[in-house]
Amino acid sequence: MVKKKLLDQVTEVARFRHLSLRTEAAYRNWIKRFILFHHKRHPRELDDDAVRAFLTRFAVTVELTRRLENHPPGSPSSREDEEDRSQLPLISC
Repeated sequence: MVKKKLLDQVTEVARFRHLSLRTEAAYRNWIKRFILFHHKRHPRELDDDAVRAFLTRFAVTVELTRRLENHPPGSPSSREDEEDRSQLPLISC
């Protein structure tokens, strides 16, 4: 029996559940991001810490993007953000 690739399995399940094509594409995109973040390792090989690291990285990236969009670098408020960030404790995963 030939095993299907992970993303092909996602497509099959999404279609079985009658999900919209956009939802299917979103699921596939998130799975691709997760796999690439972990240097193309299969999700089956990863543990809870890997999921936590991925979600933490995503949350930090989104927050920094949001701040940069609202306050261009060099503006007075962006310098305040940098000072605030230096006060935060480091989190290790």
